Amino acid sequence: MLELAQVETDQVGDRQVRIETHFIGVNFADVMAIAGVHQFPPPKPFSPGFEASGIIREIGTEVTHLAVGDRVMFTDGYGAYREEIVASQDHVFKIPDTLTLAQAAALPVAFGTPYFALTRRAPLSHGDHLLVVGAAGNIGSSAVQIGKLLGARVIAIVGTNDVEKAKALGADLVIDYRSEDIAERISSETDGRGVDVAFDPVIGPDFDKVKDSIAAEGSLLVMGLAGGDLARLPSIGVLEPLQRNISFLSADFDYYLHEDIAAVHKAFETMMAWIERGWIKPITPTETPFEDGVSVLTGLAEKTLRGKQALRTAKA
Repeated sequence: MLELAQVETDQVGDRQVRIETHFIGVNFADVMAIAGVHQFPPPKPFSPGFEASGIIREIGTEVTHLAVGDRVMFTDGYGAYREEIVASQDHVFKIPDTLTLAQAAALPVAFGTPYFALTRRAPLSHGDHLLVVGAAGNIGSSAVQIGKLLGARVIAIVGTNDVEKAKALGADLVIDYRSEDIAERISSETDGRGVDVAFDPVIGPDFDKVKDSIAAEGSLLVMGLAGGDLARLPSIGVLEPLQRNISFLSADFDYYLHEDIAAVHKAFETMMAWIERGWIKPITPTETPFEDGVSVLTGLAEKTLRGKQALRTAKA
């Protein structure tokens, strides 16, 4: 059960900072964590939220790369749904002046997930065919941009209303899953070979078609459950990968937050440079007052909200 409550503020430790929160990014993973079905379940009771942005108001004595007054974004497995965040300096990142605080709150999960998926889990080579499912969504739209930047030929799968958006992101081919045969279009586009990498943050009704469109020695990246039907997740047997010589890979950004935070810092340094050069475009979220967070989470769970959402605190 969610409850908006007043709690005492935490003391700032030697390697911690206090952030005056301005915006909080909202993700479907928050819904999963609240429901107790996330792969990294937080200890209860907890404040949900993977990402936020704001201004540093206090630093610990051993903080090395941050200062009071810095504009920053925060990311961790939980703890962002607060008007004030006390966090380890390892999970706090300075942002450039070209990035608004609202955009910064929408960046870590949406860009961190495809970055690690396409550079570390299934590294793209120049000229590879990359298939992106849900290419107009938060993570999918970032995957299209990163895939193009890495030299891939991107095939985007979207609904009818998002065809033009996917084209504007740079997709080489856009497939409307509502009116086209996904498998036939992919086969035609790749001369019957299939795609080298399929990026699927949805795991929805078209999962089998996506899986069947992977080329020999290709990879399927599973990194989210935005389809939301946790009771009907598809199963993957061990025989098919062996017969077709393909790889099924997971790509969970939360893993790197726990196990390799140094790699996360390097990733965000790279992405900030890309943003400053205009090579990728950050997401501008829809803003909702912090007090209305429950309605936003409900909208995500019930799929009545579209696009990236952010909660705005009174300090913004």
